[in-house]
Amino acid sequence: MLVIFTDYDRVSKILKTCAVRLVGKADSRVRAKLGPPLSKAAAVRQALTKDKGVAFFFFGHGELPPRGLIAQDQVSAVHSKNLALLKDRLVLAASCYSAQSLAGAAKRHGATVIGYYGELRVSYRPGGRKHQAKCVLAAALSLLDGGDAVTASQAAVAEFYKVAATLIEGNAADRVVACGSRFAAMQGSSAWPRTR
Repeated sequence: MLVIFTDYDRVSKILKTCAVRLVGKADSRVRAKLGPPLSKAAAVRQALTKDKGVAFFFFGHGELPPRGLIAQDQVSAVHSKNLALLKDRLVLAASCYSAQSLAGAAKRHGATVIGYYGELRVSYRPGGRKHQAKCVLAAALSLLDGGDAVTASQAAVAEFYKVAATLIEGNAADRVVACGSRFAAMQGSSAWPRTR
């Protein structure tokens, strides 16, 4: 698998911690890791071109319209005009709007995309980060354990609901954090039962 992450602001630094945890758990299954300062748009595109068909995990910002996945240099690395880079790949994007911006990769290029509709809400509260990491990593860890894309997305949704229920039972600040993100999976023409 190819794991790419950024850290140019507060949100991306939080998501970077999730990416680093995933890399630690994935061990030898990580074919390539691209983090700051090397995770610039051109390098991301080069890595995707070099490792065709390898599962792609992205942790960072996503934007609409039509910017796509934002690299360390704050330039769109994957966007509507280069979705062919995701052809026949499993893609997990822990970023805002990834389900919308990468939908064309599933429709036109056979990618299986696991991502977020709208904003991925990130907690700045130190106590909330541990819960957030569980939510953000649930799908990825399910895939590492041999789950398929549907099982992985269900694991993430279940973890978001579990954390929300815990927070709703907490104090007033916890209840505000309990409102969450919409998670989605889309499958193109090729099936991706396992990561490689």
